[in-house]
Amino acid sequence: MLHQAAEFAYRAILLSLTRKEVRTHSIKALIRHSRRYATGHCFSAQHA
Repeated sequence: MLHQAAEFAYRAILLSLTRKEVRTHSIKALIRHSRRYATGHCFSAQHA
């Protein structure tokens, strides 16, 4: 359930920033998409 909550949170953030729905269940893929918009602010390379 925690994985699903994290997935929904990432998808909601990306949707609000990009107005595009990212359809994936992969947390790593969602983090990669997030890095495009939050470079150096939230996600370091070692956590992905």
